[in-house]
Amino acid sequence: MSIGGIVATLAAAASICLFFWNYPVFFPLRILAVFLHEASHALAAILTGGTPIALAVNLDESGHTLSQGGFFPFVAAAGYIGTAVIGAILIALGRNPRWQAAFVTGLGILLLYLAFTVLRPWQWEFWVGLVFAGSWIWLNFAYRPAAQYFNLFMGSFLSIYALSDFRDFQYNVGATDAGILANSWGLPFLAWPIALIWMAIILAIMAGALRYLLKE
Repeated sequence: MSIGGIVATLAAAASICLFFWNYPVFFPLRILAVFLHEASHALAAILTGGTPIALAVNLDESGHTLSQGGFFPFVAAAGYIGTAVIGAILIALGRNPRWQAAFVTGLGILLLYLAFTVLRPWQWEFWVGLVFAGSWIWLNFAYRPAAQYFNLFMGSFLSIYALSDFRDFQYNVGATDAGILANSWGLPFLAWPIALIWMAIILAIMAGALRYLLKE
């Protein structure tokens, strides 16, 4: 992938997030981002010994994930930070289509696992996960050059989405992941500090991914 192609793809993702976010044509991308946000919570629960028991994505682009057990601070942070990590890995591997395809395949398998273990066929989220994960894996094996651009675009989109999602804090900070974590500690005033720490982590992750992508 050329530097020009990389820059154009990054610019396209940034432009959509900054200037065309609310356009109806990009609604499917926003829903996918929310789905990955919630899936990150569920995967974090599994990684820390918990069990996800419910996952929902709403058409107003909100969502929630319920889990039992696990390390709650890690699970709570995983929505924003996990989405950014997925995006950062896709960006960092932008010049290595083989490893990028391997990562997408692994991620797709995890999403399929969540679809079949947490969701039910009568939930529309089940079909979002099934179709998206299956199509993404297929694209990376059937049309690898096109997949390389799509993966970089999705990585950029997800990373910027993870940051732009902090706009929710302007309206009801207590209902956000940071607010829920702070309230679980009985310290609701920590919601903003937690959010700012998460934002700093996401910015560092994004910067690291871009440096790795653009290094000689």
